Amino acid sequence: MPWLRGGSQERGRRGGTHNVPGIAGLGVAAEWHTASGTSAPRAARRCAMRSGPASKRRCRACGATVRRPPVLPNTLCVEFRDTAGDVLLEALDGEGVAVSAGAACASGSVHPSRTLLAMGRTPAEARASLRFSVGHGVGEAEIERVLALLPDLVARVRSLGDAR
Repeated sequence: MPWLRGGSQERGRRGGTHNVPGIAGLGVAAEWHTASGTSAPRAARRCAMRSGPASKRRCRACGATVRRPPVLPNTLCVEFRDTAGDVLLEALDGEGVAVSAGAACASGSVHPSRTLLAMGRTPAEARASLRFSVGHGVGEAEIERVLALLPDLVARVRSLGDAR
């Protein structure tokens, strides 16, 4: 397999120059990952933080639906019915909460998420959906803060209706 050799010399009989910086970087990343704990408990903790019973109750209280299936243990797609997702995203951003309306590669797009549309969501449902991610450094306190902010922000955005 030529992609394993990192190039070839002498008509493919011996490997060429290897990507030493890439190999070293992979080694450092693996050491960091191992030193910071195994991935299974960390993934389980993030999964519990993002979709525990308290999170689900609070989401339902503001008319939100947690969409399934979650693909990653740290990511959650939430649809806020009758809410302009882009306006809610801006309101959350104003509170220092970083969320997204879709994939990073579609950043700035005015179109609904192609992924959500492919999953059978209507354009209105896709526009009302936001993606929350729990990353390194995000703990219970940060999640609680977002959950506390959501009801008021969602109500404010819904009150704007078509006036935006």
